[in-house]
Amino acid sequence: MSALQAEPNGVVRNPLRAMADQVNIRLGQRIRELRRLRQMNQSDLARELGVTFQQVQKYEQGANRVAVGTLLQIAQALKVRPEALLGDTLPGGSLAICGSPDSLSPKMFAEQLQLTELFLSIPDPVWRRRVLDLLELLSAASRRGD
Repeated sequence: MSALQAEPNGVVRNPLRAMADQVNIRLGQRIRELRRLRQMNQSDLARELGVTFQQVQKYEQGANRVAVGTLLQIAQALKVRPEALLGDTLPGGSLAICGSPDSLSPKMFAEQLQLTELFLSIPDPVWRRRVLDLLELLSAASRRGD
């Protein structure tokens, strides 16, 4: 069975190519969302990457593919893990540590991103466990209405 399919007009399309195009578009949207959360404009990000703002614009529109090395640079510039950029761009699920901006308000997503960054900056596993214990207590108290 071939992965290529002919459209009614006779044009042969590869569904994997169409899926890749959608991934590029969604990745561009994630880059834009995270850039805006960082209160950066396209020129700011372009400067960090050593490219033109037009190149950043093309990444964000999904017009140009983002190479893996560039993805790592973008993640560093936006102060997120590379997985946070991929988010729900991949079929079948999310790789992101942070929730999708689509499922949270912008303020809630920014807070989640900040919480994740702060948690990951704690090198001591004992202290990380204490933070988790504290959050569990606060969450339980909040649900009870304390």
